[in-house]
Amino acid sequence: MRSTQGTEFPGWKIAATAQQAKARASVVIAMLLAQALMTPGSLAEHNSSSLAPDGSLTQLLEWIQGDFDNWAQYASQSPGDDDFSHLGLQRRRVSMPAVGDHVIYAQINRRADPDDVYRQFIHVFSQDERGQIQSRILRFIEAEQHLDILARPETFATLVPEDFRPALNPGCEPRWRVEGAAYVSRIDRKRCVIASSRDGKARHIQSTEFIEATRILNEESGYLPDGTQLFGLPDGDYYLYERIDGNR
Repeated sequence: MRSTQGTEFPGWKIAATAQQAKARASVVIAMLLAQALMTPGSLAEHNSSSLAPDGSLTQLLEWIQGDFDNWAQYASQSPGDDDFSHLGLQRRRVSMPAVGDHVIYAQINRRADPDDVYRQFIHVFSQDERGQIQSRILRFIEAEQHLDILARPETFATLVPEDFRPALNPGCEPRWRVEGAAYVSRIDRKRCVIASSRDGKARHIQSTEFIEATRILNEESGYLPDGTQLFGLPDGDYYLYERIDGNR
């Protein structure tokens, strides 16, 4: 297995021109419109009772796990355009008592190939007495030792707190809310500041994720303190992962 995991999301680039940004946004909009016009028996009708979020942690955990990829988005790009890489997203609910009761292991794979791991995260969810859903994000300290952990699911329960480190600093914790047909989390770059692993300088991190019953949209980007964007997609552009595991 191969991996080049890091803290600065090296595979996600800034748009080279405003025209490219507009073109990518058009792809996403076209895909959303196409799904809205699907014929009976497709997304609009398939498991329709699950398409409305009820605000519960139970439902969010159900929707967030599974196998997804962005092949349709990737293949829709114009020849020679590589703004969106082909990525696969695998998320599994796992037993990991060392970190919490509601844990999702997440793995991003290049070319949707589970043997070519790009990034790994552990998402630990909780819900307070007011119903507010929160999550914290962890990384493996020895990531190279766990590239094949999905083939060894019994390993999750044996891990201890010393096997992890926070992926982001305090102020970067995602908080979830229902917006329309999705559970949405946002990390505000005004509050989320990390030290670069390359030069130790401050980086402001922004992230948005939409979880729907059949797809996930997300973006992450990084900025200098003066607002200069270093990596990530332009505002309003998202990676669009569609569910491929046949559960919905």
